[in-house]
Amino acid sequence: MDRIKALIVDDEKTARDGLAAIISREHPEIELAGQAGGVEEGYRQIAELNPELVFLDIMMGDGSGFDLLKKFEKINFKVIFFTAFDDYTLEAIRFSAFDYLLKPVNTRELKDALQRFNESRSGNDDLKIKMQAFISNFNEGAKSKKKIVLKTTDSIYLVPVTEIIRCEAYNNYSWVYTSNQPKLLISKTAEAF
Repeated sequence: MDRIKALIVDDEKTARDGLAAIISREHPEIELAGQAGGVEEGYRQIAELNPELVFLDIMMGDGSGFDLLKKFEKINFKVIFFTAFDDYTLEAIRFSAFDYLLKPVNTRELKDALQRFNESRSGNDDLKIKMQAFISNFNEGAKSKKKIVLKTTDSIYLVPVTEIIRCEAYNNYSWVYTSNQPKLLISKTAEAF
Protein backbone atom coordinates (compact mmCIF):
# COMPACT_ATOMS: atom_id res chain seq x y z
CA MET A 1 0.00 0.00 0.00
CA ASP A 2 1.21 3.55 -0.78
CA ARG A 3 2.48 5.78 1.96
CA ILE A 4 -0.06 8.13 3.56
CA LYS A 5 0.58 11.79 2.79
CA ALA A 6 -0.21 13.74 5.96
CA LEU A 7 -0.13 17.28 7.32
CA ILE A 8 -0.14 18.60 10.90
CA VAL A 9 -2.06 21.83 11.64
CA ASP A 10 -1.54 23.16 15.16
CA ASP A 11 -0.55 26.57 16.52
CA GLU A 12 1.71 25.02 19.18
CA LYS A 13 5.09 24.27 17.65
CA THR A 14 6.05 21.88 20.46
CA ALA A 15 2.87 19.86 19.87
CA ARG A 16 3.53 19.74 16.10
CA ASP A 17 7.14 18.73 16.62
CA GLY A 18 6.20 16.09 19.22
CA LEU A 19 3.62 14.48 16.96
CA ALA A 20 6.00 14.68 13.98
CA ALA A 21 8.72 12.95 16.02
CA ILE A 22 6.39 10.08 17.00
CA ILE A 23 5.21 9.69 13.41
CA SER A 24 8.78 9.73 12.09
CA ARG A 25 9.98 7.21 14.69
CA GLU A 26 7.05 4.77 14.77
CA HIS A 27 5.03 5.14 11.57
CA PRO A 28 7.08 4.78 8.38
CA GLU A 29 3.81 4.43 6.43
CA ILE A 30 3.20 8.17 6.99
CA GLU A 31 4.85 10.73 4.69
CA LEU A 32 4.65 13.96 6.67
CA ALA A 33 4.33 16.51 3.86
CA GLY A 34 4.30 19.57 6.10
CA GLN A 35 3.23 21.44 9.19
CA ALA A 36 1.08 24.55 9.55
CA GLY A 37 0.75 26.89 12.51
CA GLY A 38 -2.84 28.03 12.05
CA VAL A 39 -6.04 28.16 10.02
CA GLU A 40 -4.83 30.32 7.11
CA GLU A 41 -1.50 28.55 6.72
CA GLY A 42 -3.25 25.18 7.09
CA TYR A 43 -5.74 26.08 4.37
CA ARG A 44 -2.95 27.08 1.97
CA GLN A 45 -0.90 23.94 2.65
CA ILE A 46 -3.87 21.59 2.31
CA ALA A 47 -4.79 23.20 -1.02
CA GLU A 48 -1.18 23.01 -2.22
CA LEU A 49 -0.07 19.63 -0.86
CA ASN A 50 -3.36 17.70 -1.18
CA PRO A 51 -2.79 15.44 1.86
CA GLU A 52 -4.81 12.29 2.43
CA LEU A 53 -4.80 12.80 6.21
CA VAL A 54 -4.72 15.96 8.35
CA PHE A 55 -3.90 16.00 12.06
CA LEU A 56 -5.86 19.08 13.15
CA ASP A 57 -5.90 21.07 16.38
CA ILE A 58 -9.23 22.60 17.39
CA MET A 59 -8.36 25.87 19.16
CA MET A 60 -5.71 27.93 17.38
CA GLY A 61 -4.68 31.58 17.50
CA ASP A 62 -6.37 32.58 14.23
CA GLY A 63 -9.51 30.44 14.55
CA SER A 64 -10.59 26.86 15.07
CA GLY A 65 -10.01 23.65 13.18
CA PHE A 66 -13.71 23.79 12.33
CA ASP A 67 -13.17 27.23 10.74
CA LEU A 68 -10.46 25.66 8.60
CA LEU A 69 -12.73 22.82 7.46
CA LYS A 70 -15.54 25.27 6.59
CA LYS A 71 -13.21 26.92 4.04
CA PHE A 72 -13.40 23.83 1.80
CA GLU A 73 -16.36 23.21 -0.48
CA LYS A 74 -15.48 19.54 -0.46
CA ILE A 75 -13.24 17.87 2.09
CA ASN A 76 -11.27 15.23 0.20
CA PHE A 77 -9.05 14.24 3.12
CA LYS A 78 -9.60 12.54 6.45
CA VAL A 79 -9.21 14.42 9.72
CA ILE A 80 -7.81 13.20 13.00
CA PHE A 81 -8.42 15.91 15.55
CA PHE A 82 -5.41 16.32 17.81
CA THR A 83 -6.34 18.58 20.71
CA ALA A 84 -6.06 19.29 24.42
CA PHE A 85 -9.84 19.69 24.68
CA ASP A 86 -12.33 16.85 24.93
CA ASP A 87 -15.32 19.24 24.89
CA TYR A 88 -15.59 19.24 21.10
CA THR A 89 -16.08 15.54 20.41
CA LEU A 90 -19.65 15.86 19.11
CA GLU A 91 -18.82 18.78 16.84
CA ALA A 92 -15.81 16.82 15.53
CA ILE A 93 -18.12 13.92 14.71
CA ARG A 94 -20.45 16.29 12.86
CA PHE A 95 -17.48 17.25 10.69
CA SER A 96 -16.94 13.53 9.95
CA ALA A 97 -13.73 13.36 11.92
CA PHE A 98 -11.93 10.10 11.40
CA ASP A 99 -10.66 10.11 14.97
CA TYR A 100 -10.13 12.36 17.97
CA LEU A 101 -6.88 12.20 19.95
CA LEU A 102 -6.13 14.11 23.12
CA LYS A 103 -2.81 15.83 23.83
CA PRO A 104 -0.33 14.72 24.88
CA VAL A 105 -0.63 12.03 22.25
CA ASN A 106 -0.97 8.48 23.51
CA THR A 107 1.22 6.44 21.16
CA ARG A 108 -1.10 3.41 21.43
CA GLU A 109 -4.18 5.47 20.52
CA LEU A 110 -2.28 7.01 17.60
CA LYS A 111 -1.25 3.55 16.41
CA ASP A 112 -4.87 2.34 16.66
CA ALA A 113 -6.17 5.39 14.77
CA LEU A 114 -3.64 4.90 11.98
CA GLN A 115 -4.42 1.19 11.78
CA ARG A 116 -8.13 2.01 11.36
CA PHE A 117 -7.18 4.62 8.77
CA ASN A 118 -5.22 2.02 6.78
CA GLU A 119 -8.18 -0.37 6.99
CA SER A 120 -10.48 2.38 5.69
CA ARG A 121 -8.16 2.89 2.72
CA SER A 122 -8.66 -0.74 1.79
CA GLY A 123 -12.44 -0.38 1.74
CA ASN A 124 -13.19 -1.49 5.30
CA ASP A 125 -14.66 1.86 6.43
CA ASP A 126 -17.67 1.28 8.65
CA LEU A 127 -16.65 4.07 11.05
CA LYS A 128 -18.62 6.79 9.25
CA ILE A 129 -21.82 4.73 9.42
CA LYS A 130 -21.32 4.15 13.14
CA MET A 131 -20.64 7.83 13.73
CA GLN A 132 -23.77 8.84 11.84
CA ALA A 133 -25.77 6.40 13.96
CA PHE A 134 -24.18 7.92 17.05
CA ILE A 135 -25.24 11.44 16.04
CA SER A 136 -28.74 10.25 15.24
CA ASN A 137 -29.06 8.56 18.61
CA PHE A 138 -27.59 11.55 20.40
CA ASN A 139 -30.14 13.87 18.82
CA GLU A 140 -33.11 11.62 19.62
CA GLY A 141 -32.86 12.66 23.24
CA ALA A 142 -34.65 9.70 24.83
CA LYS A 143 -32.41 8.22 27.50
CA SER A 144 -33.54 4.68 26.71
CA LYS A 145 -32.29 5.07 23.13
CA LYS A 146 -28.91 6.69 23.87
CA LYS A 147 -25.82 4.82 22.78
CA ILE A 148 -22.15 5.12 23.59
CA VAL A 149 -19.19 4.59 21.27
CA LEU A 150 -16.68 2.12 22.72
CA LYS A 151 -13.31 1.79 21.00
CA THR A 152 -11.31 -1.43 21.32
CA THR A 153 -8.07 -2.27 19.54
CA ASP A 154 -10.03 -4.26 16.95
CA SER A 155 -13.16 -2.25 16.32
CA ILE A 156 -15.57 0.46 17.35
CA TYR A 157 -18.86 -0.54 18.98
CA LEU A 158 -22.05 1.48 19.22
CA VAL A 159 -23.63 0.15 22.41
CA PRO A 160 -27.03 1.16 23.85
CA VAL A 161 -26.45 2.59 27.33
CA THR A 162 -29.27 0.40 28.66
CA GLU A 163 -27.30 -2.73 27.63
CA ILE A 164 -24.25 -1.88 29.74
CA ILE A 165 -24.30 -4.09 32.81
CA ARG A 166 -21.10 -2.93 34.49
CA CYS A 167 -17.59 -1.55 33.95
CA GLU A 168 -14.43 -2.74 35.69
CA ALA A 169 -11.24 -0.71 35.89
CA TYR A 170 -8.05 -2.56 34.96
CA ASN A 171 -4.91 -0.37 35.10
CA ASN A 172 -5.30 2.10 32.20
CA TYR A 173 -8.09 0.03 30.65
CA SER A 174 -11.68 -0.88 31.41
CA TRP A 175 -13.71 -4.01 30.85
CA VAL A 176 -17.24 -3.20 29.72
CA TYR A 177 -19.84 -5.93 30.21
CA THR A 178 -23.03 -5.75 28.15
CA SER A 179 -26.14 -7.86 27.89
CA ASN A 180 -25.74 -8.39 24.14
CA GLN A 181 -22.08 -9.18 23.42
CA PRO A 182 -18.88 -10.45 25.04
CA LYS A 183 -17.03 -8.14 27.39
CA LEU A 184 -15.07 -5.38 25.67
CA LEU A 185 -11.60 -4.17 26.65
CA ILE A 186 -11.51 -0.38 26.23
CA SER A 187 -8.27 1.62 26.34
CA LYS A 188 -9.71 4.18 28.77
CA THR A 189 -9.98 4.23 32.51
CA ALA A 190 -13.42 3.95 34.11
CA GLU A 191 -13.17 7.66 35.00
CA ALA A 192 -13.15 8.52 31.28
CA PHE A 193 -16.74 7.33 30.92
